[in-house]
Amino acid sequence: MKHCSSIQNGSRQPFPLPDGKTYHVFISYATMEPDRQIAHALFTKLSERNFTCCLHEIEFQAGHLIEDNIKTYMKKSLKTIVLLSENFKNSYWCHIEMTEIVQLHMDNKGFPPIILKLDSCEVPEALMPYTYMLLQAGFDDKMPDIADVINDMEVTEFPGSMLTISFVPLPCINYNQDTPHSPCIWPHVCAKFILSDDGCKDTCTKHHVLNKESLEKLKKCGFPVEKQYSRLSKLYKEKCSKWLKDFPSKTISGPCYYYNDKGCFVADDACPFPHICKDWFAGKCARSNCKFSHDILNQQTKLLLQKFGFNIDHPDDIILWQYREKCQNYLELKTKQNISDVVNSRTSGEDSKTTAGKCVIYLAFVAMSLNCLFNIFNKYVLTYF
Repeated sequence: MKHCSSIQNGSRQPFPLPDGKTYHVFISYATMEPDRQIAHALFTKLSERNFTCCLHEIEFQAGHLIEDNIKTYMKKSLKTIVLLSENFKNSYWCHIEMTEIVQLHMDNKGFPPIILKLDSCEVPEALMPYTYMLLQAGFDDKMPDIADVINDMEVTEFPGSMLTISFVPLPCINYNQDTPHSPCIWPHVCAKFILSDDGCKDTCTKHHVLNKESLEKLKKCGFPVEKQYSRLSKLYKEKCSKWLKDFPSKTISGPCYYYNDKGCFVADDACPFPHICKDWFAGKCARSNCKFSHDILNQQTKLLLQKFGFNIDHPDDIILWQYREKCQNYLELKTKQNISDVVNSRTSGEDSKTTAGKCVIYLAFVAMSLNCLFNIFNKYVLTYF
């Protein structure tokens, strides 16, 4: 074996397959002899050790393009074995498979290929960065090493092929603010515990452990929930922190909801939401001594506005106007405030109802009058011309 001193002999049970994976290993080989015979013998030996293997001759679906089958079944496989030989190098389809294997690894969506060298062929340039195992004299005595390489999951942290995380759901805001709400996609876990560098106090009543419901939510987003819990929890925290860090470069966010509730627990330089009064931002703050900032250029918000791409040398009112124009949350907050105003006006007394009723009748009368005038114009004026 070349550069494989870290591999230990011995036999272990196959690593449990994560969600989205059907096979422990995809075997890439040329269908010419002796390669094909070796591939089928390897398939048998690994199956006896309870590994689930993918051979294209057995698994590929008829009626599909070969290249599509290659991509589909490689993505269903946790790792790949390459039986490298002159036959492999001369095969068009082996070249396609080799390209896909390397690309998946470079994109952090798969493990490095396990290369078993069958003859004295030169290693293709694409495979030169990887180590290989010589298999010229047969593989019976190599099976423990091959099994250990397949089963070795400590060589890398969760690669993308095991993650395929499509979305990072932050801790539920409504849950953390004790707000009744319908079923949601956000994990019901203490946001301070997950997002704050300082953690959370023992007296906190929120979940500090991802319960079964939250784990299901993470699973739907691509998180490997079958992993050791401590590693999953660490991964979730890291992904949330990265999301917070990257968010200002992707979206112009609205005021921080935690800041506008009991205070934000994320460090000022890490929170991607401005620490300003959300009602003032919507133009509706009626509090005479509001405890939340009405300063669009407070230190935290100023730094965020710079990340958002605003010119902070403009006057405050111009910056606020520009921020409202570009912020996705402004219309939402404004609409909520307007709805609240309408609800309040409906409960203000009978006089307001009477006034509103008169307005509706008047508008209906105007509409009928305009409709009548349009019919007259259509019947006589247009006919005349």
